[in-house]
Amino acid sequence: MSDQLPSRRRVLQLVGAGAVGGFAGCSQTSSTETPSATPRGATDTPTDTPTSAPTDTPTETPTETSSPTPEECTEVGGTVEAGTTFDGCYLVTDTLDVASGTLTITAGSELVFTRGTGMEVRSKGVLVAQGTESDPVTMRGETEDKGYWDGVAIHSRKPANTMQYVELSSAGGSRWDPCCPRATSKAGLNVWDDGIVTVQHCTFAGNARYGLAATSSADLRDFSANTFADNGRAPMATTTDNLDALDTETEYGDGPVDVRARNVSDSGTWRHIGTAYRMYGRPEIVDDAVVTVEAGSVFTFAEDAGIRVASGTLSVEGSEDAPVVMRGTTPVSGFWRGLSIQSKKPDNRLQFLDIAHGGSGNWDPCCPNNSAPANVNVFDDAIASIVNVTFSDSSNYGMLLSSGSELVEFARNTFRNNEEASVWLTANNLGVLDAATSYDGDDDAPVVVRGNDVTEDATWKSLDTNHVVEKNSTITVTGDASVTVDVGADFHFREDAGLLVEDGASLSAIGDPADLIVFEGTTEAAGWWKGIAFTSPSTGNEIAHTTIEDGGSGKWDPCCPNQSRNACINVFDGGYLNLHDSFVVNSENYATWVDGSSTLDRSDNTLMDPAGSA
Repeated sequence: MSDQLPSRRRVLQLVGAGAVGGFAGCSQTSSTETPSATPRGATDTPTDTPTSAPTDTPTETPTETSSPTPEECTEVGGTVEAGTTFDGCYLVTDTLDVASGTLTITAGSELVFTRGTGMEVRSKGVLVAQGTESDPVTMRGETEDKGYWDGVAIHSRKPANTMQYVELSSAGGSRWDPCCPRATSKAGLNVWDDGIVTVQHCTFAGNARYGLAATSSADLRDFSANTFADNGRAPMATTTDNLDALDTETEYGDGPVDVRARNVSDSGTWRHIGTAYRMYGRPEIVDDAVVTVEAGSVFTFAEDAGIRVASGTLSVEGSEDAPVVMRGTTPVSGFWRGLSIQSKKPDNRLQFLDIAHGGSGNWDPCCPNNSAPANVNVFDDAIASIVNVTFSDSSNYGMLLSSGSELVEFARNTFRNNEEASVWLTANNLGVLDAATSYDGDDDAPVVVRGNDVTEDATWKSLDTNHVVEKNSTITVTGDASVTVDVGADFHFREDAGLLVEDGASLSAIGDPADLIVFEGTTEAAGWWKGIAFTSPSTGNEIAHTTIEDGGSGKWDPCCPNQSRNACINVFDGGYLNLHDSFVVNSENYATWVDGSSTLDRSDNTLMDPAGSA
C-alpha cells in the first residue's frame, strides 16, 4: 500500500476563520472549516452577486518559473468567506472572489495563478497581503509570460485593504470591467470604483500593460517605496486626482506614468518622481483646491490634452536648476491644448516652467475674443504670476492675457519660436510687460495688442520686439490714467487701428535723439492707420523725439467732421499736446490737426503732409 499523497488538493470554496495551511511539501490534506469568529476588520454581511472576470487567453509560449512547482501547492479558487488566511503555497485554478470579510495572506506565502484566473476584492471584502522585506508575498502566473493571469482587482471601500512587500508579476490578461473600458486596465493590480488600498514596498514586474492601475475615483491611501519594472506600456496608470499620492521613494522604471483626466477637488502636491507624467484629457482644478508642482517634474501631454485651472489654484514651483517641463508627447507646435488659468486666486503662479507645443485649440470657442490657441491662456478675470517661464513652439501665441485678467508679477520670461506672436494681450495689460523678458527679438514674433480702455497708470516699455496693435482696434487712455512710453519703444498699427487719449488722462512719449519712440503703420502707406488723437486737456500730454507716420485713415468723430481730420495727430474737443523734436510724416491728409477749442504747442518738428509741405 502506497502512502504517497495526491499531487494536487483542490479547495474550490474557501470558508472559515482558520488558516487553510500549506507548508513544506504541502503534505496537509485539504479541509473546509466553519468560522468560529469574525476577524477584526472583517464583515460577514452578504455581498452582491459576483461577476466573473474576463478570461482572454494570451498566445505566448509558456516559460517555466522557479520552484515551488504547482504540483507542490494547494489548489484554491472561488468565493473566499470571512476570516480566511493563506499561509503557504497555493495554486489558483478559479478566480478568487473576496466577496465579504477579510482574506489574509501571510509573509512568505506564494499564490500561483493558472491562465485567465485572478483575485477580485469586492465592495465588502478586505485583502491584507502582509509580507516582509526578507519574506515577501508572491503572486505570479504558472509561467512568466506577461498577461498570463488576470491580476488583482480591488473595488472595496474598506480602508483595511493592504498590500505590503508583495511581488506581483505576469498579470494583466484582461480588463476587469469590459463594460467600462476606461475604468480598468490590463494591469497587475487594478483599483477602481472608489476602491481603497495601501500599497507599500511592493514590486510590480512583467505585467501586460501596467504594473498598477488606480483609476475611476480610486484612493491610494498610502503609496510608498514600491518598484516597477518591465511592464508592457508603463509602470502605472492613474488619474489626476490621485497624483498627489505618488511618492519619490518609489522606483518607476524607465517609462512614464499614464494619467487620465479627472477633476482635482482636493489640495495636494504633484511630485518630481523621476519619470514623466503622460497626461490625457483636460482635467480641471476646482473647489478651491491648491495644486503644487515640485521642481523638476516633467509632464508630456497627449494630443489636445491640457489643464484648466477653473476655481482652484495652480502653483508651479520650478527652480533654475530644475525647471518644471510641460510639452507634447509629439514635439510639434499645436500638439496639445496648453494651460488655461481662469481662477481669481492670487496664488496662481508659474515659476521656472518650460512649456512647449501648446495651442491645439481655443479654450472658450463660444467667446473667441476671450481666449486663443496658446501655450498659456490667462483669461476670464483670472489672476496669476508668471516668472522665469519659457514659452516655445506654440501654434499661435506663447501666452494670452485677456481683458479683466491680472498678472501680479511678470518678469524674466523667454518666448521662442511661437508661430503667430510671442504674446497676445489687451491694452490695459501693456504695463505688465517687462524689458528683461526675451520676446524672441524678432519682428515676426511681436507682442500683439487688442485695443481697449486703459484706466490705470502704466509704463509701456521698450521691448526686444514690436508692439502690434490689432486691425480696427483703438487703445483708449481714459479716466485719470497716466501712461509713459519708454525710450525706444516701437508700436506698429494694423489697418484702421489707433490711439486715443481722453478725459483727464495723459500720454508722455519722450524718446532720445539716438533712440526714438516709433508709432507707425504695419504697412508703409499713407493713411494706413488712424493715428493719435488727444481730447484730454492734461498738460502732461507730451511727445518728443518720436516718429509718427502712415496715419490718417479716418476721422475720429465722423458725427462732427469739422472737429477732426485724416491726420497723424489730431488735437480737438478741448485737448492739449506739447509736440517737439519729432517727425510726423506720410499722413493721408494732414500731419497734425488742431481745432479751435484745443491747444497744440509745436517746436522743432519735421512735419510733412502728402504734398510735401511742412
